[in-house]
Amino acid sequence: MRNPHAGEPFDTSDEDIAAALQDVSIPTLMLSLVHMTGDPAWVRGALRPKYASPVDFQGGMSEADCAEARARALPAIAAFRDAGCVAHPLSHDVLAEVMDFVAALPAEPLASLPTSLLYKS
Repeated sequence: MRNPHAGEPFDTSDEDIAAALQDVSIPTLMLSLVHMTGDPAWVRGALRPKYASPVDFQGGMSEADCAEARARALPAIAAFRDAGCVAHPLSHDVLAEVMDFVAALPAEPLASLPTSLLYKS
């Protein structure tokens, strides 16, 4: 089920966003930034999880890499907020990339899901 708050405008301050970023899964944040910005570069760079794990929410990323991702994320989230919180639909190819990124391995079969299951009409 889709999060009922997805796409809802918010007015959280930059300071509060920065504080909240201290408690997030960085791999999940980065794939969310692809949706927020429409830019798949978030999952194409050197900052990436080494593995997927239900007990290591940072996927083996170093604290330095996590700090860099948080610093890069803050202005992108502020821009998303200031533009009205409109997420960007992603192509199947980019969805496959995002899934590969967060799983830290190829997840090609998942990319065959119809976008109607992924996006609210």
